[in-house]
Amino acid sequence: MSLVPASVTNSEETLRRLVIVVLVYCIPTFVAMVPIVDPDIWWHLRTGQWIADHAQVPATDSFSAYGSGKPWVAYSWLFEILVYALFTKLGLMGILVFTVSMSLLITPVLHGALRRAGLPFLVEVLSVAVTLGAMSSLLSPRSWLFSILFFTVELFILFHVRRTDRFAPLLALPPLFVLWANLHMQFVYGLAVLGLFLVEVLLSRLPSFSEFGRFVRSEPSFGLTKMRIICVILALTVYLIALHRHISEQQLESVVERGFPVAAVKFINEKNYSGPLYNAFGWGGYLIWTLPGLPVSMDGRMNVQGDQRIERSVNTWSGLKGWESDPELMNARLIIGGVNHVLTNLLRTDSRFKLVYEDTTAAVFIASTDGVLSN
Repeated sequence: MSLVPASVTNSEETLRRLVIVVLVYCIPTFVAMVPIVDPDIWWHLRTGQWIADHAQVPATDSFSAYGSGKPWVAYSWLFEILVYALFTKLGLMGILVFTVSMSLLITPVLHGALRRAGLPFLVEVLSVAVTLGAMSSLLSPRSWLFSILFFTVELFILFHVRRTDRFAPLLALPPLFVLWANLHMQFVYGLAVLGLFLVEVLLSRLPSFSEFGRFVRSEPSFGLTKMRIICVILALTVYLIALHRHISEQQLESVVERGFPVAAVKFINEKNYSGPLYNAFGWGGYLIWTLPGLPVSMDGRMNVQGDQRIERSVNTWSGLKGWESDPELMNARLIIGGVNHVLTNLLRTDSRFKLVYEDTTAAVFIASTDGVLSN
């Protein structure tokens, strides 16, 4: 006969499971709560600003020299408005809040979808942890976070419909897809899953398939009846993580200064240099944001630049054969590159270009025959 009351044993078991769930839910926070290093977030901010200024979604590109005037659809326009609004109100901290918040939204929805399988508690939370670990490289300020979230919501709905044979929840899918389509183009994957679900429903009506489709439910899953407690503990944990990592606007800005040409851009603006501008692939997005009057030669928008142009740019900046005859480089009046780029070191000894600025991050060159040398 046990001397420990059943209520105490149950309370201890509940507490242990609460702690485990909170620790699992903290995985995306650890991953997402890092400084802003994504090179593409900057052109997303610029697009959001353009939409806010013009009250419409751009139909042509106005950010790069190559794409100027050519058709371009900002397919994630709603995401860009959101991050621009957050940046306007909260600065870089707003972008970090977006990433962490989306990560924390994805986690319980993912957990809820997996709970439909009726797995043992430890298997359930381990599955959530492994899934979160697998997607850790995607926990960055990108619109694909909405695709992950909505994809998981869709699975949650489909699992519920499949388990209960009640089709009313499917009515939530049309508005979900409308919102999804304006946030990220990968909503097409959601449509594909919906198609597979409908095929499975039809096949399950066949006698030979219905028996194959059954699975054995295991022990009852842990009931998350203490969600308020989880939220409080999780909020406290997130706060402690932020304190431990010294997350602040100043710290976020200092990381940006080490990874992007912040001081070099300030110098260019002070000197009022004109283009054409030649820049490396990784800094194109940042220059779109900080040098709005100078169309970039290259940026991370694959649907604008194309694979061949990106490959040529990478080869030129790597100093590979033919770099000296790259037509965009030869036509440039202003060049900005990282101090460790091979091309940057080659230009130091090239009489066609003159070094006018350098710091620990970036170097700025102008064409040596350009009258702007007098500046």
